[in-house]
Amino acid sequence: MVFLVGAAAPLAVALLMLVALPESLQWCVLRGRHLQRVRKTLRRLRRLRPGLVLQDSTVLAVAEPPSKGMAITHLFASGRLAGTLLLWLINFMNMLCVYFLASWIPVLMSAAGHSASQSVLAGTSMWVGGLAGSWLLGWLLGWLVDRRGFGAVLVPTFLVSALAIIGFSRYFASIDIAYLCPGT
Repeated sequence: MVFLVGAAAPLAVALLMLVALPESLQWCVLRGRHLQRVRKTLRRLRRLRPGLVLQDSTVLAVAEPPSKGMAITHLFASGRLAGTLLLWLINFMNMLCVYFLASWIPVLMSAAGHSASQSVLAGTSMWVGGLAGSWLLGWLLGWLVDRRGFGAVLVPTFLVSALAIIGFSRYFASIDIAYLCPGT
């Protein structure tokens, strides 16, 4: 059942995105599609640019030509080498932590004397906490990153995560803390 839910949930989200998620304004203008929706959206944005005059006869254009794609080498050019490698390293280390937590939480919980169902629930709390954390990171921390920058937001976020993992490693014998710590 876990695998069926794990497969059905992303499929449902993908279908919802396909139906409900609009294309970007730039994409629509470049391809000449949904121009009335673009005009409607731009009219709503007029309050941000009071001098913007937009009529039905206004020709919509994008200042750049449609891109044919970009070679992966552009990620390393023009001083982006260090930033690209650091982003890759952070993502790799993050996935490594997720893998180890997902693999070891149920094992540690069973070894601490908890029932199989409690051990599985502790592992599940990591995924539920990860889902809630992703929404929080996408909404609140994304807003903070816009105002404070990546370093000022991500460093404390990773520190809190590290403290949660340390807390779990020290107190996993307590089922309540085991449910709380991996989810953070």
